[in-house]
Amino acid sequence: MKFTSKLMFTAVPILVLFSIAAAGPAQAVSSESPSPTDLNQIRTTMASVGIDSNTQDSLIAKLQAHQPLDSMTGAQQIRTFTEDLVSSMRTYKVFQDGSRSWIDLEKSSPSGGVAARSAMTNCSTSGAWKVNC
Repeated sequence: MKFTSKLMFTAVPILVLFSIAAAGPAQAVSSESPSPTDLNQIRTTMASVGIDSNTQDSLIAKLQAHQPLDSMTGAQQIRTFTEDLVSSMRTYKVFQDGSRSWIDLEKSSPSGGVAARSAMTNCSTSGAWKVNC
């Protein structure tokens, strides 16, 4: 599989779903509880990556108690797996508490035909090299 230089990396621990504007990057958990809208978004995202409802309940309780999820602490994952999506390959890390993080690696698009030759202009020659183009 060939990947382009335009790689899309999306590492998404569950905490990213909180809107914590005042939190610095080193702060792991907000001191505020998530709103009902935030909780719905969190549950939707958890379900979309295969986290069952019992595990969702336990992870949300952990967040509401202002405790970081294992996926947010640098804990060792207990399992990894990869899923082939339409436009990307997604690799999941599953942690002891059931939280997950994932990375999407965008697939390259097939080329649309023959590439046009590029031309170098206004170059000078130094030995066998083109310079100052």
